[in-house]
Amino acid sequence: MKKFISIIVLICLMIGLFPPNCFAGEPVVTPQLIIINVNGENVSVLSVKIKNEQYLKLRDIAYYANGSDRQFNISEVKKKAIVNIYSNTPYKSIGNQASLKNNKPQKALLFKGKYFLDEKATKINSYYVGNEMYVKPAELGKLLNFIVTSGKKTGQYYINTNHSAITKKIGVETAMTYGDMKQSDKNSPWVGYDYSGRKVLGWHQLWPGDVRLFLDFGSGPVLVCYKVIVSNGRFYFLDDKLVYKKEINGVKIPLEADGGISARRLEQILGSYYETFLKESVYLTINLGMPAKQKNDKNITYKISSNKSSVFLGVLEKSQIIPSLTPTPEMAKKFIYTSSDAKVAFADETGMVYGIGPGTCTISIGLEGRSDIPVKTIKVSVNGDAALAKKSTGFICFDYYDNDVANVFQEPTIQAMHQDGAQWVSYINTLSYTNENPIRIDGVSNKNTNIMREIRKNEFGAFVKAAKIRGMKVAAQTQIMYDELLKDWMSNEAKSNEALFYEESAKFWAYFGSLLKNNAQKWISDPNNVEANKFWDEWFAQYEKNILEYANWCEEYKVDLLIIGEYQSNPFYSIGGGRMEKLIKDIRNVYSGKIGAVCTYTTQWDEVDKMSFAGQLDYINVVLQEPYSTKENPTIEEYQREIEPILTGKIETLYKKYQKKIIITSSYKSAQNQGNKEWFEPCTVQTNIKQDFLLQARMYEGLFRALQNKTWVESVWANGYNWVENFEHADGRLNAIDKGQSVRNKPAAKVFLKWSNK
Repeated sequence: MKKFISIIVLICLMIGLFPPNCFAGEPVVTPQLIIINVNGENVSVLSVKIKNEQYLKLRDIAYYANGSDRQFNISEVKKKAIVNIYSNTPYKSIGNQASLKNNKPQKALLFKGKYFLDEKATKINSYYVGNEMYVKPAELGKLLNFIVTSGKKTGQYYINTNHSAITKKIGVETAMTYGDMKQSDKNSPWVGYDYSGRKVLGWHQLWPGDVRLFLDFGSGPVLVCYKVIVSNGRFYFLDDKLVYKKEINGVKIPLEADGGISARRLEQILGSYYETFLKESVYLTINLGMPAKQKNDKNITYKISSNKSSVFLGVLEKSQIIPSLTPTPEMAKKFIYTSSDAKVAFADETGMVYGIGPGTCTISIGLEGRSDIPVKTIKVSVNGDAALAKKSTGFICFDYYDNDVANVFQEPTIQAMHQDGAQWVSYINTLSYTNENPIRIDGVSNKNTNIMREIRKNEFGAFVKAAKIRGMKVAAQTQIMYDELLKDWMSNEAKSNEALFYEESAKFWAYFGSLLKNNAQKWISDPNNVEANKFWDEWFAQYEKNILEYANWCEEYKVDLLIIGEYQSNPFYSIGGGRMEKLIKDIRNVYSGKIGAVCTYTTQWDEVDKMSFAGQLDYINVVLQEPYSTKENPTIEEYQREIEPILTGKIETLYKKYQKKIIITSSYKSAQNQGNKEWFEPCTVQTNIKQDFLLQARMYEGLFRALQNKTWVESVWANGYNWVENFEHADGRLNAIDKGQSVRNKPAAKVFLKWSNK
């Protein structure tokens, strides 16, 4: 056999199958089938041991990685001793995967040719055995950026090629065994298995004071340590374990007892350096829960003091309270601020006190988790005009929805709305375009995103019930997203190239953002246009399919108001042929409640005159959109003067034309200089925008003052009431919700409470 193999190799060299000197060294090995775990599934691959190190057949790994985030294809040019690997590319099988045809000893030929990754030269140790290439799995994982680990007891390899969101920031991975913690270089993280192989996820205390972080990539617990972890909107700092003291850019960070600090607080402390810190140090991890407490200080009796004993304010003025503790705690503590009358004054999570309306009240300062500690009381006096001619008010839930919203956040959010004076609560059900031609609209199936999905029927029922038992009316709305089409739109190159991804994304949004508008223009130009009529027939059929399902839910759960249309724009209002009239009639056949339609101010007034269906409605929901003002930071009086002619000249005219009462909705931002700016995304980090709660509160105050004598207004709603109490996103990622349109736990919510006629 040895002679036979030698003859084969000699023939290959003679006929030029491999060039001379492309192999060096000829250890003898015996290929074997072994079991490894790829993406959570046990599979068979060919393996050889060379110099006590395990090598796996390259094409077997490619075969089982196919279809995953880190799939790759292989092309061999044997005559030139070249192996091409193409990342993020489907594998084209040549057969014989995991097939052991020859288990007799064979020579392993060290490959001295050239490797190319995406046409760029690279290096990897490999051997040819029986005309098949074998590689070290850890080296291949490092090259293609996927995780490879191995169990010390079993020796089984665990390969995960389905974690693109994780590996984008992780960098280099190393093959680890149980109990080991190694680092390949100073810039890479620590990666390894829990020493006992326990299946844990998130933070785990191995012993007091030693808190480690574990993730589960489908193959068991993996110990992972980075410079900075973000979990549920809080920062944690690690070396090989959680640390409880930290200094950044020369500034000592006041970490709390769990070793963490809120993103909001850290941004305030670091100032302009915060953006640099995020770019250089942070790896984002979401929904891992909180680490164990470092120390139990329940036996320590603290005394709360404050820099102020009383505060005097005008309406929508502010004053900072700075509390302190005696004795000084080892770790920073979180203070809780409670107002005896939020219609008079309100304190946010930082101790900033805001005057809401005339009167006196007290702000009590307590210590989180320590009801046994006496509170410190601050007297607050507010001067100013009282709210006159109060209005019906309401809040609209954010359209993003995940499992935790239904299971954790829904009930307390509706209770908070009730406490903020809402008579109405509204939910926007997120739908998605799932095909362009022919057009198709469905619920969101998480194809391209994990931050939203449509609400389930039982969850919607629970939402309605929670509102009804608190005496609130319920409205139901929809929005249609394009997100599920994005992945199919992208080229393979863009999926692995960040710059190209953003370039193609911009083209995607530009195209689909104008899809309805362009087709509406075709129909308006020629109502007999066959192509345009075909498009709109398909669109209305899809839209009605989803709306009627929603209407049936609304009927079953006795929802008070179903609102059709969208907040962005509604080109389909312009489409004649009785399509809108038929849609509303079909809704009436299954739903006995009130029906409204969205009409967005500034973008839709050319469509209002074409609302041929308005006579069939009960309400018109006018949505004020950016830019709201001509000024960056208008005062209450300045915005009142700006909004009054819009109310009387535009919106009241709309009421008089159709004799349908108006529900006014707005989305004012709580950010500096945003009064005359366009919309920004509050669910992502916005380091160039600064928080300003008072701007949002002043604009709502100006709106309510302008509406005092407007009897044609049914209700005033704020669009965007965050699911999470402390400005965090429901999935725990970093965000700018404190700067966005949500009014929850901001002075604007108390402006609503003050003006509510509840």
